[in-house]
Amino acid sequence: FGADRGINKQYNIEINAGFVKGEIDWTHDQPIISFYPPPINLDPVPFNHSQLAEVLGISLDSIDQSKPILIERTNRYVYFAIKSLQQLKELQVNQQTAKAHATEHNIVVYCGLTPYGIDDNSHVHSRVFAPLVGIAEDPVTGSSQGPLTAYMIRNQMIDPSINQVNTEQGDFVGRAGRASVSILERDPISVKVSGPAFYVFSADMQLP
Repeated sequence: FGADRGINKQYNIEINAGFVKGEIDWTHDQPIISFYPPPINLDPVPFNHSQLAEVLGISLDSIDQSKPILIERTNRYVYFAIKSLQQLKELQVNQQTAKAHATEHNIVVYCGLTPYGIDDNSHVHSRVFAPLVGIAEDPVTGSSQGPLTAYMIRNQMIDPSINQVNTEQGDFVGRAGRASVSILERDPISVKVSGPAFYVFSADMQLP
């Protein structure tokens, strides 16, 4: 993206859902990468908590049935609430039956979340399973963070005074990730998803 220390630069990037706006802020020691997700639409699903537990192979008792199961219309991500951080940690998803269910309903991701975190300043911990595309569990899923925040707002899982939601993911697969979601508007929901970037390697590419 032509990033260099000291810059604050906006850019456009094409994803499956279309073009989204992004931002690189390297005005401090560590660069922060942000993007603005497309409109978030959460819809009901044609199955209940008991049926979800059965196809995922998890305990129905671990699911917070006071919260609905919702699917994000654009990305086809399903969100459901888990009662505690420990119960979220203990989830063991049956990939075979989950893939069959995902194929039937065109579900790309199952996201289990709980409003409890490992870090003191976190508001939510999530786990993301994507059997339809061959991913048993994704350690960090940037595209899930906006709808996850919308789910929490819709179900009164965060205080209305909070304008930045700190999210956690990946700890239970040994690849902890952290992101922050700035709430720009609540009705309709509009957010900015941000996270730190780390230098891995550099290389030169020669094009014919």
